[in-house]
Order: sequence, then C-alpha cells, then structure tokens
Amino acid sequence: MANFIRTLAGDLLNLEVSTIIKENSSSAKMPTKRRVALMQIADKYRAYLHEHGLASLDSPIRKNFFRWRFGGEYSFVEILIFASASYQDLESWGEAAKSASDRAKLEKIRLMVDRIVSQASNLVGMFKMRRKEYEAEILANKDSIYHAEKLDYTQFKSDELFPSQKESMGWNNDVSLTDINDVGDIDLTPEHITLVRKIWEIGMEQVLLQTMIQIDGDITSTLSKDFLRMPERTKDMVMNVHNDSIKSSTHIWKMLFETIVNIAGKGFNKIFEKSNKA
Repeated sequence: MANFIRTLAGDLLNLEVSTIIKENSSSAKMPTKRRVALMQIADKYRAYLHEHGLASLDSPIRKNFFRWRFGGEYSFVEILIFASASYQDLESWGEAAKSASDRAKLEKIRLMVDRIVSQASNLVGMFKMRRKEYEAEILANKDSIYHAEKLDYTQFKSDELFPSQKESMGWNNDVSLTDINDVGDIDLTPEHITLVRKIWEIGMEQVLLQTMIQIDGDITSTLSKDFLRMPERTKDMVMNVHNDSIKSSTHIWKMLFETIVNIAGKGFNKIFEKSNKA
C-alpha cells in the first residue's frame, strides 16, 4: 500500500496538463476493447503513409508494402520502419518542390511522420515490456516458434512469417479482427491504457494549440502556424475553449492530489520522509 501511494503521489507531482484542440474533432470515444483501439491506430498510420505515397497497401511490388496489418508489436515495428524510411523521400521531394505552398504541405506531412515514428516507437516499447512479462509463458508454449531473446528488430523483414497471435496466448495484438473475441481483451497496465488512449484520441489530426503545465510552475504553450493564420474571431473561439480546458484539467489535478493527501493522512509525509532518507 505504501509503495502504491508513493508511486501515485509521485505521478501527481510530475503531472503535465496537455490540452489539445484538433481539427475535425468528433465526439466518438475510444473502443471499449483495447485490441480494437490498437488496430485502429495502426490502420490510421498505415493509411496515412499509403495516401501520401510513402508506403503501399495495395502494391506488393512496392518496397514499403504493408504485410503485417494488425495492431500488435510486429505491426507497429513495420510501421516504424516504413515511416522512418520515408524521411529520405520527403527530403528529395522537398528539394524538387518549386513553390512555397508545396514546401508547406511537405512540412505538414513530415510533422505527421514524426508523430507516427514517435508514437509507434512508444507502442513497440509497450509490447517489449509485455513480452518480458509473458516470456516464460511464450517459451513454454510448444506450438510457438517465437523466442523473445532471439528477436532482432534490425533484421526485421516485412515478408517474414511470425508466430500467430493464438500461438503466443494473446499477450501481443497481432491478430485479425475476426479472432479478437477468441483471445479476449489485452491486459494493459493503467499507464499503458493511458498511453493508448492519448495516441488514439489525437489520431492523425493536426494539433492547433497545446499547453503543458508542470507542478513546478513551468508553462509551455505551442501554437501552430495554421492557428495563427485563422481569422481573429475563430482564434478567439478556439482560445476560449483551450483556456476552459486548462482550467478543468488543473481543477481535476487539484482534486486528485487532495484526495491522495486525505487518504494517506499523516502516513503520506512519513512515506516521503523514508523515501528521501533512502
């Protein structure tokens, strides 16, 4: 219990409030099944790279043809490799661009590719941690050809065969949509659920405004060029929504912190005193 309270309180002390306003936002919520949410994230990344000519969903003769079309570790490894390789194409296209508008469009694409690389990398890291947790179970499965200690991402090839989801007892998420119900939902930590939710919510939409507030008082705000080009009335409306969101977020943080202090009582300070002495 003491470790749980110390960890939770530490997380609150390091809280960052990030308020994002997206274009074309909808009221849709993340699917209740985390396996489906992960698959939707992967589908969006693959579709974006395909639509912008950086990878292919329909031409096996293309060098970056997606073969691993699920929502698990190998799927995001393939996405990460193809997205990272696309920087070379973007650089050559930028050198050939003749107008400022063309260069601006390429810059937007590059920023989205940056997001795909960053988020896919985070999700691959999440699955790496799960693989360590399930390593004994995976290696004990006689039907599985998967050996965690031998997996080398630098040697990954998209046309290689990997063990099926069912053979690895559902720890991963490289399983077809029709088989998801057979393996049950994926078991994630609260930290990883939050990671998936944030990645799912931002999707591939452009961020217009972002503010990060840290407990030590540092405040960082980021404004996109598209926001600055908006009509003044539209900017005022967006800024008002943004400010209201910040107020709501900080209020929720305060309530959570006060709740932890009340639950821990005098033991709260003692826990941190022992932690500091250690």
